[in-house]
Amino acid sequence: MAYNIKCFIKKHKKRLIIVVAFVLFIGILAFAAGSCNLKNKNITMADICKAVAYAGGYEEKTDDGQYWYSAYVDFCSQQGIFEKIKPNEAFTGQRARELIKYIEEKNGVTIDEETKKKAELKVGSYTSKEFAAFFIAIKDYFASGSSINSIKLSVAAVPDNTNELENWTVCTDKGNYTFKGLRLSGKLDHMLEVITFNNEILMVVDDISKDITYKNVWINKYEENILYLNIYGVPRTFKVGGVSEQVGSILADITLNNGKITNIDTKSDVISGKVLSAGDGYVEVSGYGRVPVDEDFVMYNVADNTADRNYEDIIIGYDLQDFIVAAGKICGAIVSEGLTVGNIRVLIKTTGFTDIFHENVSITCDTSYTISSDDESVSYEAGEKAEFNRNDERLSRGRLIVEPDIENAEIKLESIKRSHGNPSYEGAIELSLQDGGIVIINEVDLEKYLERVVPSEMPVSFGVEALKVQAVCARSYAYRHLTNVGYGSYGAHVDDSTKFQVYNNTKEQPASNEAILATKGQLLKYNDEVIQAYYYSTSCGIGADVSLWGSNPQNYPYYISKDLGENNRQKNYSDENVFREFIMSEDEADYDSKCDYYRWKMNVSAVKLSESFNNKLQSGILENAPDNIGTIKNINIKKRVSCGAAVCVEVEGSNGSVILETESVIRKMLGVADEVLMTNGGETKKASLPSAFIVIDKNTMSDGTEGFQITGGGYGHGIGMSQNSVNSMVKKGMDYKSILQFFYTGTTVS
Repeated sequence: MAYNIKCFIKKHKKRLIIVVAFVLFIGILAFAAGSCNLKNKNITMADICKAVAYAGGYEEKTDDGQYWYSAYVDFCSQQGIFEKIKPNEAFTGQRARELIKYIEEKNGVTIDEETKKKAELKVGSYTSKEFAAFFIAIKDYFASGSSINSIKLSVAAVPDNTNELENWTVCTDKGNYTFKGLRLSGKLDHMLEVITFNNEILMVVDDISKDITYKNVWINKYEENILYLNIYGVPRTFKVGGVSEQVGSILADITLNNGKITNIDTKSDVISGKVLSAGDGYVEVSGYGRVPVDEDFVMYNVADNTADRNYEDIIIGYDLQDFIVAAGKICGAIVSEGLTVGNIRVLIKTTGFTDIFHENVSITCDTSYTISSDDESVSYEAGEKAEFNRNDERLSRGRLIVEPDIENAEIKLESIKRSHGNPSYEGAIELSLQDGGIVIINEVDLEKYLERVVPSEMPVSFGVEALKVQAVCARSYAYRHLTNVGYGSYGAHVDDSTKFQVYNNTKEQPASNEAILATKGQLLKYNDEVIQAYYYSTSCGIGADVSLWGSNPQNYPYYISKDLGENNRQKNYSDENVFREFIMSEDEADYDSKCDYYRWKMNVSAVKLSESFNNKLQSGILENAPDNIGTIKNINIKKRVSCGAAVCVEVEGSNGSVILETESVIRKMLGVADEVLMTNGGETKKASLPSAFIVIDKNTMSDGTEGFQITGGGYGHGIGMSQNSVNSMVKKGMDYKSILQFFYTGTTVS
């Protein structure tokens, strides 16, 4: 048999060569056609529905195990965007016309002819590139269209080649994106054109190039012809020769062609110092002033091999990193040590906590003190006053630092008042001139900060054990804001108002100082991470989870909607009738049942409520709302979350209607500043409702006119620890750690 085959091959050698060549030729043509088709393939309605759904206001749903596109197709069907959708059919000119018709009818707009022409409506099927051009042209007519973008990016890692990424997540030179329903496994080190919605890739438009440059990559080391890199938080290795053995522990731009390194451009200029602020396009470093930041900035933590592209996440007030500078810009930062908590930087607001900008600042001290800038220092005697206004030439030179010459002495700000008079501050006072006026920052030891926070947030009459609860919560809250900066562009972590934690509105007290000392350094943690420990004044007998603020409760498992008392009712408070029955009654077993704001009500005429409501509309509290809805006729609670709090309310007026969303907006808009609020403790007045745990009924006023009765309970948002509950729990013999673990489920104190 073998002999016969050999003979056959020998006899027909020339013919076989021709046949093989022909087959190979056909194969090459097919491959080329396939490759071409990859770039210019017709896309399906499944692909389209994903893009259109996000642009049309689709909210992410839990994966139900169906095809990846099922939720998107369902959304488009329910909205009536397309008729009779078949996921696998091609997107055609007819479908494009359906989409345009929907947008025009739904939003009451007419898409101009020029835009339609740009969209290139056609008879046949659209390629991905054709649809991208069409979609980008009309996207701004959608509800969420402004979040849709067409960008070019290079794929640095996919789940197939690293364990550092979650499923359906891709690392690129533009950041990390999810890409559900797409195939990117073969696109490593490719430059792609894509359509995105926020941080999700909706579709791949084109595979552009394999010749790419990764900017600001961290080179860990070079050994035995292997280059060890950290590319935006993902470790990668490349075999490359001819590299200096000294290359390592350095930032560089890495150029690749077909997955192989062709050039390495290292960056070695380094500056370091305390970070004073981080704002729009700059980082302010002590000794260097404001240094511009490169658009491709990357911060690497060499201890855990992570990366962060947001320079505004740099911890201000500390010197924790080296900054790599190239072409006059900070292009990278290398973090080699963790945060050891020392000081916190507090922005001091004006009298009444009304503004962050001061027109004038007046300073004294009981001891001698010094005011210094980068280029000079001026000494002041004890009691000598230093005064500044926004036109002061001294402020134009940069930040001024005010420090007492004796340790632990205090700087007094005579230009502002708090409940105990002119406040004094330990640590340093910092003055900087901003567009709005003078900004005052107090940089102070965290534990000293707590000495002025705890008695300002909780009555010292509650006792030391209750104050321990407040101290741990306040310390944890402050710690989180060291890394989640509130005023980065000004150089402060927090301010001194209720927006964060009230600071220095009350003088320090022996009882609160004892509680702070007894819990020194203790933080609330969940899975070894410090939590954002929210708290509020008084509950209605129910605590809320973060769905109240529109967040996913699964991301904050330590906040649980539950009864706050010795009875465990376990009712569905999102049901209108269940919640109404609850809020109209009182339960002595609730920890807050003896408190003033446990239950409250407000009776207000429709005329008075309408006047207050319309004034707030005109002030711009609500975006895209009318200035006046006339006389309020009805108020309907459309949605409650699991704790019973209202999160969506429709207010119907004689001239129109407004939807109020979020508990804070509801409280602001339905409050009436000069109307009497009846509480368990008597009469009071509030510009906002004490809480969103409310029911609303029409009633008739004493003069026979129409009005409304708002009945509610609690004071504050209702998430986390109720301070008045703590007072009751301590009286029942509970210690501070068990109280903390009750309010913050699954946490530890350490």
